[in-house]
Amino acid sequence: MADPRPQRRAGRPRPQQRTALVTGASAGIGREFARQLAATGYRVIAVARDPDRLRLLTDELGPDHEHLAADLATALGRQQSPTYSRTNASTCSSTTPAPR
Repeated sequence: MADPRPQRRAGRPRPQQRTALVTGASAGIGREFARQLAATGYRVIAVARDPDRLRLLTDELGPDHEHLAADLATALGRQQSPTYSRTNASTCSSTTPAPR
């Protein structure tokens, strides 16, 4: 089983740097949100289900960014990210869960 803790990069957040949590960040509009936010100086926490694609994205974005492989539409996925449920991050979601 994969380690549910967020994968930290070598860099450290700069003081006063804003953080954005981007869901659906492994592809499509979520990936583009992550790129644009990183380009404007945000520290990005990329969240999606595919750990390999997330690693590629955070490698592209640079060392100040992190990724978390989880499906936040499920209770298990939300349990895997307890630190992010309390973070003071702006959230950009590229997907909306289907009604249940």
